[in-house]
Amino acid sequence: MLSEDENNIIGRIYDAALNPQLWPDVLKNIVEMTASKTAIFTALDQLNPDYDFVFTHQIPIEGLNAYQDEHIKVIDMKLHTQLWQQVGVGGIVKQNLASYAQMPQYSDQYIFYEKCLKPTNIIHIGAVLLEEGKHRWSVLAVHRSPQCRAFRDDELETLTRLATHLRRALQIHRQLSSVKQENRELYQILDCLKTGVIILGEDKQICYSNPKATQILEHSSLLFPDQYNRLKTLLHFQNQLNEAIDSALYPQVTANTFQYGGVIGLYEQPQDTPLMLTVVPLSNVKLAAISDISHQRVAVFLTETSKQKLLAKPFMHDCYGLSKRELQICELFLNGYNLEQIAEYCEISLQTVRTYLKKFFPKHIVHRKQSF
Repeated sequence: MLSEDENNIIGRIYDAALNPQLWPDVLKNIVEMTASKTAIFTALDQLNPDYDFVFTHQIPIEGLNAYQDEHIKVIDMKLHTQLWQQVGVGGIVKQNLASYAQMPQYSDQYIFYEKCLKPTNIIHIGAVLLEEGKHRWSVLAVHRSPQCRAFRDDELETLTRLATHLRRALQIHRQLSSVKQENRELYQILDCLKTGVIILGEDKQICYSNPKATQILEHSSLLFPDQYNRLKTLLHFQNQLNEAIDSALYPQVTANTFQYGGVIGLYEQPQDTPLMLTVVPLSNVKLAAISDISHQRVAVFLTETSKQKLLAKPFMHDCYGLSKRELQICELFLNGYNLEQIAEYCEISLQTVRTYLKKFFPKHIVHRKQSF
């Protein structure tokens, strides 16, 4: 049977879900009930930052500013993801972070200690994972100073029980955030598109991604958000992506180029199926995640192209008189097959493949001979 204090806190959790200004009082109650020093309730969604929040109790302004920093939030997520994966959503973590102070000064652990732990004078942490994903998470954590004892099992069990209600409060928070969006209809359209859509702000950080874009970013090694929530790609495409975004953000600077944004095909190997990016300016459009329409925005459309390039065979036959076999070899060549692979696929000799390709020249398919 729950104590009266715990029942009261549960009721206040649902009050705070409707009125976020009440969260500091809820955290204060949790700290008092668990005999802790400070507490933090935070949610991070790299792909939809409009849902992010941080509520704290008795964390000094220096530490609070650190928790608001995008870099620190990502370090926090990166450092402790392994712990959360071990316990899963709803699981509890009990940890002594004193070792972070002994790590090299450039390490993530030491940065987290200097920015978050040291200003607040906390070492012992009891935390429960409320939500977890590749680019998002949510946690309730309570803390104690180095002079205090570690958390007892019964105190951690209390946090586990409260976590059920905090997860429901998170769902309410997201639902209310959606309802309050002024252009919800536009977001519903974007959410239903089979094409990925990402909106970048004036600082080039992700403001919004629809479900298709989120799916692509979750699984692609070609495009991903960095620790500052800006789009990154493979090194040899990064400058091209940056130039496209800059030209879309600042068209007045690139007015003489007559090109704002651009189209980029991302791939690891030339024969791979590319991920197509279309970068365009987005101005004079008020989106839900964008509160100030006076700022320039950029839309990035992501398209996963077909794994196989197909020729317009009737057109190629009529214009160039290609036979069925010649069309097949030409199509395989277009899709990145080398001569040996074409020979194996068509079950013909390598010399026969060369003969077919050489026949293409008189039919004006290619205007410059290359060595086969």
